Amino acid sequence: MKQIVTVSMLLCLTSPVSADDSNYYSALQKKVKLDGFYIGGGAGLTSFWDGIFSSEEDTISNQVSSLESKHSTLKLYSGYNINRIVGVEASYANYGVVTTKDSNVQGHLSPRSISVAANVGYTFDTGLRAFAIAGLSMLDLRQSEDWFDDQSHVAFRYGFGGEYQPSTVTGLTFRLAYEADVYAVAVNSIYNNSNTDNDIYISQIGSLYLGASYKF
Repeated sequence: MKQIVTVSMLLCLTSPVSADDSNYYSALQKKVKLDGFYIGGGAGLTSFWDGIFSSEEDTISNQVSSLESKHSTLKLYSGYNINRIVGVEASYANYGVVTTKDSNVQGHLSPRSISVAANVGYTFDTGLRAFAIAGLSMLDLRQSEDWFDDQSHVAFRYGFGGEYQPSTVTGLTFRLAYEADVYAVAVNSIYNNSNTDNDIYISQIGSLYLGASYKF
């Protein structure tokens, strides 16, 4: 008889805890918004890389220029999550100023880009989301000197990162990500004397940034 009473008391004590846990996780899942329109912004460090692709040798030589960036990126982004996996995102990036380390070369770049990309990942019920971005962007180099033949270029936009929706504020999302624009361009001989008709100048400008958005 004592064993029956003991077991009954244990069941009574554990049942409310299980119910509370179930209610907590159900409430948490309701606060994680899986779809909807969002808008946000962020800031981060600008990075720059370039190289020459030789079609004759089928190789890429790194760091052929003396360009560098010590400035920050300002970013605005907006999009729509169709479900917990797929979304579409548009963004604007101001990469600051890219300068030259060569005292014999004057000028600078002030790159800006507008992009449209697919955002593919997975949103967990805890509010965490890992994602990758792939799409196209229109990049305006805004060069002060004629280093390149064209000011504007179509670039390939790619990126990856993670997001977190805290359960305390519905719709608020924090993001840590890296995104970059990769493009090819013809180079003026004053900028790179080694450039030939068989060489393609490839450049990448991107940013590791922190952002915050709100999903409606």
